[in-house]
Amino acid sequence: MDLKTEIKNKKLIIFDLDGTLIDSLEIWNRVDEKLVSIIRGDGKTTIDNMQVVRNEALRLFATSPNPYEDYCGRLKELYQSK
Repeated sequence: MDLKTEIKNKKLIIFDLDGTLIDSLEIWNRVDEKLVSIIRGDGKTTIDNMQVVRNEALRLFATSPNPYEDYCGRLKELYQSK
């Protein structure tokens, strides 16, 4: 069955984009570790306290129009990326 057929008679579809129903935090930690690995250019894929770094930065940029973009800029600063 295709997606269109699957959802045709549904009255409600829930998209879990913030991790409420499914804990996606570990996935975001891996994404951020890969990003930092690319920024640093050293190939290391494990970053100590990645979640702490992200949480602090997102709190800092909470009122920004694009906090995740600002967070990426913060990573650039932290890891001395050009």
